[in-house]
Amino acid sequence: MTASGNQNTNPQSTPTPTETGNPPTPPTGKFPILIVIFLFLILVGGAAFVFLGKSEQLTETDQQGRQTSAETVPESAKANFTASSKYTIDSDGDFIPDFIETASGTNPNKDECLDATCAKAQAQAKKTSVNLAVIIDSSGSMAGTIPGGVKIDLSKAALKKYIDKIPAETKSALLVYGHKGSNNQQDKALSCSSIEVLYPLGPIDKEVYKQKIDSFSPTGWTPIADTLLKIKNEVFSGHEGEVNRILLVSDGIETCDGDPCKIAKDLKASKIETTIDVIGLSVDDSAEQQLKCTAETTGGTYYRVNNSQELTQAFENQSAKVEDSAKTGACLATNLADYSSCRALALKKAIEYINSRIQELLDKDPTMATNPEIKKEFEALTELSSQMTQKINQSSGTKTTTTTQEQEEQLKKTQPPF
Repeated sequence: MTASGNQNTNPQSTPTPTETGNPPTPPTGKFPILIVIFLFLILVGGAAFVFLGKSEQLTETDQQGRQTSAETVPESAKANFTASSKYTIDSDGDFIPDFIETASGTNPNKDECLDATCAKAQAQAKKTSVNLAVIIDSSGSMAGTIPGGVKIDLSKAALKKYIDKIPAETKSALLVYGHKGSNNQQDKALSCSSIEVLYPLGPIDKEVYKQKIDSFSPTGWTPIADTLLKIKNEVFSGHEGEVNRILLVSDGIETCDGDPCKIAKDLKASKIETTIDVIGLSVDDSAEQQLKCTAETTGGTYYRVNNSQELTQAFENQSAKVEDSAKTGACLATNLADYSSCRALALKKAIEYINSRIQELLDKDPTMATNPEIKKEFEALTELSSQMTQKINQSSGTKTTTTTQEQEEQLKKTQPPF
């Protein structure tokens, strides 16, 4: 045998001195091995006894939890929908989040009820009026540049061309923020509260409108959320049931302590159904997340713009959107009942999907006390179901549905301990 350093690993034989190069080792006795085996069996038996006892207790607890929790949904758990979370992204604006439409096999980028109601008549439809509120960011950072020029100058020029192209039936308002005070801390209160309607909602006098576009300069802070609230409470007030759109041009994140995504969500849930489109001018990741959420929550479009050419293209795309909105509005004006019935049915199917998912979560964690992620999803789905039910009630004019009444009775019976 050569000196390769290999040893015989067969447990049935004892290596010889010639094979190992070491002195022979006496064979191990059987008595210590029997003691080890005996102790091992005692330990295994004890562990099995403990495990079976615990398993029986867990089974009883689980069955009790299922009897109570499977019949209930926690009372209107108010989930905090974060920016761009799957519970707020609704690309087609039909009040059903994209993830549910994808799971149920429908296209999250297309309102199937709108297609079913208006596809045939839309081409011949007479245009109806669209209410368009344009918001221009005039905060201090808009004095900066992107390839092609100064951000505020490029935005004003693109907006003027946009106004020349949109349908004559369009009614528009022009709002501006950030044009007063400065972007210094001592001027924050002044700048954040200086949101101005430069052109009130109405038919567009293009010359006057363009003069208003030229009447401000970038200087202050960025109150996006309060500007959206102003549109909801003032500009679009009294225009419920009409075609309402908002176009926001901004280069940054909210800086006046508001939450634009939340306000957009509230706008969508209100009777003033509004679509928000956003043009983000060379923004960072945080600002893009917020602006994208603000648009997608309402079924609007977010445009990422980094140069003058992309800005021009974004405004051209918006012109087409307003044109389509005018035709769609005319169709819905004469076919609203059919559209509402279709959407109510779609929402009810979405609620059925949500309820089945809620039941799956209850099966996994009946008390919602074990897994924080399951509890978080449970709360978000419960809130989403409540919102959809409210939307059905709004469209049908009923106070509540039978399903909702049954759920409310169940909520009063038992609450999971959290």
